Amino acid sequence: KKDEPQATIWYSEATKQQEPEAEYQVGMMLIKGKGGYAQDEQAGIEWLKKAAAHGNATAKEELAKRGG
Repeated sequence: KKDEPQATIWYSEATKQQEPEAEYQVGMMLIKGKGGYAQDEQAGIEWLKKAAAHGNATAKEELAKRGG
């Protein structure tokens, strides 16, 4: 938990470089309302879609679970 703000900064920076794992993590933080992000499931799903499009298998699995 105490490393959560630092992780949020790292993931945010990494998403700028279309890093699939970071896109997945940001998506999940948005869905769950973690890491300083307000809960926003729709925005989280959009990040999962980006991660999946960039090859992240876990994001693809998560989207499949959510019917997308």
